[in-house]
Amino acid sequence: MDELIISEDRTIAYIPGHQVAISMQSEQPAAQPTTGTVNIPFATNISRIAYWGEDNNFPGMIQALLANDAEMTKLLDWAVRAAMGKGISVLQIVDWDDDGLPIYKPIKDPDIQQYFTNRSIRMYTHKAFIDLFTFFNVFPELITTKDRSQIYSIGINQAMHCRWEQMGMDGKLKNVVHNKNFGVNAMVNLSDPTQTEVIPAIDPFGFNLVDTVRANKSLTKFIFPVNYPTIGRTYYQVAHWDGLRVSGWLEIAAKVPAFKKALMENQMTIKYLIRIPNNYWPSVYKDWDNMKDAARSEAKKKKMREIDKTLTDTKNAGKSIMNEVGFDPVTKEKLPGWEIDVINDKTSAGAFLEDSQEASAHKMRALGLDNSLVGALETGKKMGGGSGSDKLQAWNIFLALISPYRDVVLDPLYFAAEFNGYIDRFPGFTIAFRDTILQTQNINNQVTQEIAN
Repeated sequence: MDELIISEDRTIAYIPGHQVAISMQSEQPAAQPTTGTVNIPFATNISRIAYWGEDNNFPGMIQALLANDAEMTKLLDWAVRAAMGKGISVLQIVDWDDDGLPIYKPIKDPDIQQYFTNRSIRMYTHKAFIDLFTFFNVFPELITTKDRSQIYSIGINQAMHCRWEQMGMDGKLKNVVHNKNFGVNAMVNLSDPTQTEVIPAIDPFGFNLVDTVRANKSLTKFIFPVNYPTIGRTYYQVAHWDGLRVSGWLEIAAKVPAFKKALMENQMTIKYLIRIPNNYWPSVYKDWDNMKDAARSEAKKKKMREIDKTLTDTKNAGKSIMNEVGFDPVTKEKLPGWEIDVINDKTSAGAFLEDSQEASAHKMRALGLDNSLVGALETGKKMGGGSGSDKLQAWNIFLALISPYRDVVLDPLYFAAEFNGYIDRFPGFTIAFRDTILQTQNINNQVTQEIAN
């Protein structure tokens, strides 16, 4: 059979042996999408790296912030685990019911099942959701087989280790620069091939994407970039919860433990007023009247240090202060002695609890999490954890709203399915996450159902 030569846009073909030229109707769109290019105020023309933040360390700053906020870290982890559900299933839409809802049946092809349920895909979805909820930017890496007939594997590069190369005049993002020193080490050697790798990226919005990738024989490894879009962002999206940092709520939440620690370690200096009468000093220092001001000041400072050592720090709780009381030799009346007044500080016992609760509520709202699901902060005055029916409704609402985030993570998997021919083999090919729903709040008669969502 003669070799068929076909143009890249598939409009002209030529069969050399028969000297036959074939003209075909164009499959290309009538116009290209609007793109435009963006000037990067922070990036240098030397590196050609699009800075992520003014110092190119926005992800590192977020990582450090979360390392000091156990609650925020756990809330993000809750969102990740809930979004993953019980893993993915590969299904086929075989019909539609009268309400317009799809009717599925499982795809039992062993190769397809193995492809989408193996360990690497589970690891991909887990890491992808972590980067998605933390940064709203995910950098999946796809590798083809040697003959480029199939997508062999789908992995992920941590978002904090990736930077976009600046776009060209065509407004396209074409390469991702990967270096594990991004976000960790200020000294990033972009010219060292052992540190830095430039990975080509495909345009996920491109027309005939599978054919485009097949036609580019150099693409054996590439980034399929996905993100959750936010207003006005081009290179890097910013997670909605970042408003907590900008507004100062995360800073407030972080200061509460520090303030409470300071209160505990220095509570005596706040709770007590100690009055020392003037006649105390001559009774202790016999030459007090002849002492210079500097010596008197040092004597008082010495006594203050003794008091401070005795009273401060929680480990000294229960210690006593010895105070000798004198009597007038003529009147036999007690001379004025030390007085220790307790100051009623109403803030120390439940100090900053309301601030902590309010900050916690803002965190849950920013992440779109219902407090009845994740557990409300119940220190002092309760915020309310919700009843059993509240939890059921909150969980159902969460499952109804999680799909747009899941779609972001599934996009590279759908591309692989199309590239590998699975979608052609099984029209209605669908990838869905399995979820467990609780159908009754009666703890003694719970009914669960597993659904694909």
